[in-house]
This record gives sequence, structure tokens and C-alpha cells, in this order.
Amino acid sequence: MNVYIEPATSIIYSKPGTSTKIEYTVRNDGDPSSFLISSITNTPFVTITLGENKETTHSVFLPTGRTEKGFATISIQDSAPEKDYYPQLVFGLGSGRIIEGKTTIGTSQRVLSNILLTVTSTGRLDTNVSIEKFSIGNQTGVVLYDSIDTIDGDILVRNSGANWTYVTGTIRVVSPIGTVEVVQIPKQRVLGHSSKLVYTDRSANSAHSFQLDGIHIGNYKALVSIESTDKAGRYSNTKSFTAVPFKLLGILLIVIVITTLFLHKLNRGQIEEEVLPVKL
Repeated sequence: MNVYIEPATSIIYSKPGTSTKIEYTVRNDGDPSSFLISSITNTPFVTITLGENKETTHSVFLPTGRTEKGFATISIQDSAPEKDYYPQLVFGLGSGRIIEGKTTIGTSQRVLSNILLTVTSTGRLDTNVSIEKFSIGNQTGVVLYDSIDTIDGDILVRNSGANWTYVTGTIRVVSPIGTVEVVQIPKQRVLGHSSKLVYTDRSANSAHSFQLDGIHIGNYKALVSIESTDKAGRYSNTKSFTAVPFKLLGILLIVIVITTLFLHKLNRGQIEEEVLPVKL
């Protein structure tokens, strides 16, 4: 299955008792196939219909390279609680069928188009962002590192509000002589009533939120600052770590020992040559 869906995510703000249309595009880059378009809402307060005929499912055959454009209508009941909903459009391979009011896909192959639906009658958003966890080296106290090791850590952001929001921020590394490094935390989405591990640009392929490279010697503080883009507030936290050049000192010690032994052996050889008896 090789299908391109646009948009991958739709963001919608709507009032209770209203309907909103969203357009979609599906392109088949694989073998000629039939596709079934349906939806998942997971709530009785939101319904989704497809096209002018307001179908709950829509089948289409697409040859290789062909594109289908359509639209879905999202309807919200008057009694819908004001919060976020996460319905999805489902693009499945196969004709599908209806069983007990639910759409089933002919195979397990399907692509989802996510919808972030915020229902609000006033336009005001309920967001409450905080730093739930900030750790370095999976610990909460002072952490000891080798000076040439990569220093990693995690930032867990909590949004206890009812609506999703974007967060952004920085990590500032400070030594006794001042700021030595600033790492940017790009804009990331945090859903309502959830926690999310946020990442820096450098940690895209890492299991941790951030990584600090380079050579560090001495005591440092890492200061993380997070804010939501709806200006609901700015939050910060601080952790300390110490870096000691253990490996460099070990190498230096080995060099000193080898050099000392060599010089000792060399001096001993010179002394033995001086005391050798003279043959007549």
C-alpha cells in the first residue's frame, strides 16, 4: 500500500451546534486499488459524513498515479462539552463492509488523517502547561560525567488543561564563568490532559529529550525554560552536573608512567655502562 494523504493533520476550532467542512486529497502511488474512506470519532457528540450525499463511507477505485479529492463534514451536537476531540479519517485498502454500524476494512492496511477539533463557544482556550519532569542522566541529583561524554536528559511537559497547545523553549548551560551553550526546543504540540516528552533539534534520533556534546570541565547548571504559544505562562527548572576529565587524566597517567619507566631504564643502562670493568 503506497498512498499519499493530505492533510495529515487538520486543526479545527468550532462552536457547539455547528458544522465544518474539511477537504482531503488521496493519491495512489501503488498498484491500482479500491479504497474505502470512512471515519472514527470515538464520541457521540461528533459525527462525520462524506461528500454531498453525506455518506458514512465512500468507496473509490484509483489507478496508479491517480488522485481523488473530496470533503468531509464534521458536525457537533449542541450538547457537546467544550473540550478537544480527536476524530480521524480512515483511508483503507479494499472495498470494506458495514457490520453492526461499524465500518471494517478489507485488509489491515490503512492510513489515517488526524483531526484536532477544539469545541469552544467563546474562543478562549483552557491550557495549563508545567514541567512535570526534568532530569539529567536519569537521576534527580548532581550527576558526574566524564568531560568528553555526551550528556543527555529528559524534559516531560504536562498540559493539565482541556485544550491542546504548542510549547517551545530553551536549555541554557551555565558554568561558573557564564553561559556556555544555548539549545533550542522547537515548537511541539501537547494535547490536553496529557504529558509529552519534548525534544531539541539535536535529539531527533535519540531516546532522550536532549544531548549536550563537547568538552565540559567543572560544575555546570542546565536551566530549561518552557512556554506555551498561547502565552499562558513560562516555566523553568534547573539541574546540576559535574564533568571531570577522567579519560584524559587516565591517558596522561599512563603516558607519565611509561615515560618514567623508560627514563628509569635508560638511566640504569647508563650507570651500568659506567661501572663496567676495563679489560687489559
